[in-house]
Amino acid sequence: MQYVGEKDPDQLELRVYYGDKTEESELYEDAEQGYDYEKGDYRLTTFSYHPTDDTIVLQAERAGDFEPPYNHINITLIGLPFEPTHAIIDGEKVAVEEVKQNNKKAYSINVSPNFKTVKLEQGD
Repeated sequence: MQYVGEKDPDQLELRVYYGDKTEESELYEDAEQGYDYEKGDYRLTTFSYHPTDDTIVLQAERAGDFEPPYNHINITLIGLPFEPTHAIIDGEKVAVEEVKQNNKKAYSINVSPNFKTVKLEQGD
């Protein structure tokens, strides 16, 4: 939140741009006030990205006890070299929505704030 009285966001937007190498990034979250982070009331998510010619795997590992205010994460994947037919989110097969991002084809899925693995695949 940026100011007092601002509503908590309902979703987190995560944009993933295609690259042909394994990558890692981190997201740190806390209540943005007080010192509860010293007691473990924070959340550090490490995202790892693993591409192949016809799949993308995005994994999330978390540390800390902070529960974020959003209900889901919208992941948009941009610049993929293939057209995914579905995603597997923590073992469950779901549809992928094709969207436009800056007039380019992109793919969108909604996941739980506590997801562990998302795999986008081409084919059955």
